[in-house]
Amino acid sequence: MSPTIVYVGVALYTLVCFVIGLWGFRQSRRPTMEDFFLGGRSLGLFFVLCATWSTLFSAFSYIGLPGAYYRTGISFFGITGNIVLNAMCMYFIGSRMWAVGKKFGFINATDLFAERYRSNAVCIIAMIISVASLLPYLGLQIRGAGLTLQGVTKGMISFETGLTYITLVVLLYVVLGGFRSVIYNDVVQAIIMLVGMLGATYVIVEKVGGGFGGVIAKAAAINPALTQFPGPAGVWSPMMVLTTCMVIGMGGFAWPQISQRMYATRSLKTVKTLAVIFPISALFVNIPPVFIGLAGRIQYPDLKNADLIFPMMMNDLLSPTMAIIILLAILAAIMSTVSGMILSISSILVRDLWIRFFDPTGATESRMSTVSRVITVIVVAGSLAFVFWGPQTLVGLLIEASGPIMLQVLVVLAGGLYWKRATKAGAIISMLASEAFLILLWTKVIVMPIKGIHNGVWAMILGVVLFIVVSLATKPAPDDVVKKFFDLYEETPQPTTK
Repeated sequence: MSPTIVYVGVALYTLVCFVIGLWGFRQSRRPTMEDFFLGGRSLGLFFVLCATWSTLFSAFSYIGLPGAYYRTGISFFGITGNIVLNAMCMYFIGSRMWAVGKKFGFINATDLFAERYRSNAVCIIAMIISVASLLPYLGLQIRGAGLTLQGVTKGMISFETGLTYITLVVLLYVVLGGFRSVIYNDVVQAIIMLVGMLGATYVIVEKVGGGFGGVIAKAAAINPALTQFPGPAGVWSPMMVLTTCMVIGMGGFAWPQISQRMYATRSLKTVKTLAVIFPISALFVNIPPVFIGLAGRIQYPDLKNADLIFPMMMNDLLSPTMAIIILLAILAAIMSTVSGMILSISSILVRDLWIRFFDPTGATESRMSTVSRVITVIVVAGSLAFVFWGPQTLVGLLIEASGPIMLQVLVVLAGGLYWKRATKAGAIISMLASEAFLILLWTKVIVMPIKGIHNGVWAMILGVVLFIVVSLATKPAPDDVVKKFFDLYEETPQPTTK
């Protein structure tokens, strides 16, 4: 691909991002935290669908997934079932989050914890877990942008220049317009991602296999296990598929940038409709990587770094016009995820660290709006540290770290919203013990006797047991807390969705 085409395309895309950021700034009604982090809780179905879709499907969809299918064949497709579990979390947990968020002004899950469990300790533990799980993933997204620009321009744009570009563009439009700028950019980015993914898949499949059936047949001729379960390495047994779906789908919902979308929606009906539509829309970004990965295995049978197959096919098989669309789609996927993560991490640090412990009395809305922007800059600086010193692969980080870590927080979130007997002691012991157990499983200090079950699920089982046992053994939550949260669900109005 000509570097000139890349420069022009990226420049035009950058201009669009800045214009949208400025528009978001002008659309802000007032300088409040609720407006900066949630856009005034005004998202309709189309906007929340685009925002959730583009935030959840990051560079993982363009680089990580094709690479995974290259290595393991269609057996990896089983984990697509995670979108059903993610949608169920939206419907059952997200709807209750919306109700309490609307009533009590919550802007993230951690301040819900502080109020539900009447405990700063629960809030802080959940905050540390959330930030620790997201910062490495955020840094890796930025790293992916730098590598993508470096690869498609064959070094004309250096790795450092590429990641600096992504960082500055996202930072400026997030700081400028907050949630509104993020959402408006998410809509544009979702459209680019969809067009790019579907268009590239069609062209690549036609050129490599003469059609979708041809790609399957040629992959099977190379290695029949590529088109069978449990795959060439025998990894994806039914139990491993199911438990990995739990880790990605349920743990993914607990990510602050996804669960926070539940607070931002206009109505309860919107949340529940989103849960129904989302799995269908997710297929448009989950099915194409199957064929891209298999086509890559046919085109480059001995590739050592499977994550390079999509960028390589961009250069070798696509026209310059289609290649620049794909490049922008990858950048859009990265930027939409990065912006959502930046905003959610910043909201946690502002609300549950700065206000709760450093400025509980002097936190005016105008002042906190300024503090929010400053902390946003600090969050971006912290994520850059992981670009150079953090994990190196997208699939490994998502499956083995970020998803499992947040799955342990989901236990406390769901329990607090659905079980009146849940206590702060149960929440604290559950999170600390399950995360510690997860580390012991990762480091193989403890090896479970039953194979084929994801470590994150083993840790979750321990967390659920401890959550129940400790809660039952300790003093119940105060009656006013129980009434505050559980009476609300029966009284929640159904606002209009106009």
